[in-house]
Amino acid sequence: MTHGNEWLPADLETRAKDVLDAARRSSPQVVADVDGRFEIVFVPRKQPLEQLLSPPGPIPEDDD
Repeated sequence: MTHGNEWLPADLETRAKDVLDAARRSSPQVVADVDGRFEIVFVPRKQPLEQLLSPPGPIPEDDD
């Protein structure tokens, strides 16, 4: 049974893909356990520097 971003351990066992997809799409997902809780967070892989830089070519002129 889920409540927003909270899951039970049984949910994780049967719906792991759903839990991971939810973490990727929205916010951290929490799995409650008797001793505490687990937080599942999606951290995107860093982009290579080449993808962060603009492609080569002329720089458009400002009309200001």
